[in-house]
Amino acid sequence: MTYMSDVKKQAKDILEETLDREAVIVLARISEEMQLLFNAHPEPDHGEVSRIVTGYFLEKGKSEAFIEDWINTSLEYGRTRGLSGSDLPRAMLSDLG
Repeated sequence: MTYMSDVKKQAKDILEETLDREAVIVLARISEEMQLLFNAHPEPDHGEVSRIVTGYFLEKGKSEAFIEDWINTSLEYGRTRGLSGSDLPRAMLSDLG
């Protein structure tokens, strides 16, 4: 567990050196949201991921066409990485983060 803590600290240090404080706060908030999603859906199926992605982007004001394109692009990207089955929905959820 120490290794993961070290990696997180290094990533935080790099972000703080590169970005302004407001950007770091926004990234931290996004990271927290994504962690909550992963905790709530540790083994998501395609339907769950589609609902999560749709809800997330609708809250951000994105169009249905954008959402559909994002889902299709994420599916295709996952497949090109050789993912299938239960790995593909988890990868899609990770892509959202």
